[in-house]
Amino acid sequence: MGCYSPHNTRVHTSGRAPAIRKGLGQAKLTYLGNSHGTVLGQAYAELFPDKVGRMYLDSVFDHTTPDLRTWLQPRAKALEANFKRFAAWCQSTATCALHDKDPVAVWDEVMAKARREPIPAPEAGPGVRISDTQIASRANFTFEATWERLAAGLARAQAGDASFFAKGQGAPDPDLPRVILCADLPYPGYAEVKKLEGFLRRETPHIGWRAVWPMANHCAGLPPTRTYAPHPIKAPGLPPVLIAGGEHDDNTPTADGRRLAAQLPKARFLPAIGGHALYLSGHPCVREHVHRYLTTGQMPPRGTSCGPAK
Repeated sequence: MGCYSPHNTRVHTSGRAPAIRKGLGQAKLTYLGNSHGTVLGQAYAELFPDKVGRMYLDSVFDHTTPDLRTWLQPRAKALEANFKRFAAWCQSTATCALHDKDPVAVWDEVMAKARREPIPAPEAGPGVRISDTQIASRANFTFEATWERLAAGLARAQAGDASFFAKGQGAPDPDLPRVILCADLPYPGYAEVKKLEGFLRRETPHIGWRAVWPMANHCAGLPPTRTYAPHPIKAPGLPPVLIAGGEHDDNTPTADGRRLAAQLPKARFLPAIGGHALYLSGHPCVREHVHRYLTTGQMPPRGTSCGPAK
């Protein structure tokens, strides 16, 4: 996240954004914001719309929705959709360990079994058992690169060995933006979070309901400071803003980007087949449109979309 100048100068943004603009010698700020950086962009656009030159927001973290349930629903639906993509891939891919089975039924069976009695994980040590919530929190349906190992882990869990789910896959994720957002979008206590989980389970029963917990693990019970409370944005006079989002992104779902685009005058939303951080991950189609916009101000034509990054 940060400011992007015509001279490839990238500067971390802070409360001194006007000083950064002046320090760069720019009458207008040219800004590229990614993920939580889009929240900073939303704030700047609202506070200083007349000082924005060009602004590109990638993988929007919606800060315009004060209702927590409304904020969570798109995340839950995107996560559930990724689960269904995994199941479809497994049924059409011979190397999937569940290729000759119904992956959805296997997942439901494993989760029900672990809910009744946690499943042993012998590779993690004697006596270690894995619950359904641990399996849900450690199953990565978002990235295709993880699916083959995940399917093999599910097959083992169905057979009574949940060792694959004994620890999180990949590097630890401190996700500091969530900590920052605790001040803006305070979470209720455990009982209310469980109610939200129950609501999401009715709409997204397999895995989407998990969306309620990542921020709850950081924020639940903290006092609401409301430093920059979520609210609809009004930015009269703001020049056209380019916004992009990945259709498979369950961290910052495209519904967030579309909602923001509808509130900013002349903004345009660019959907792409992909996940989080389209520009930073090197999506060629997205990058082509972003470079053209940042250097010339030319927006993608209405209705433009980007396919998979290949």
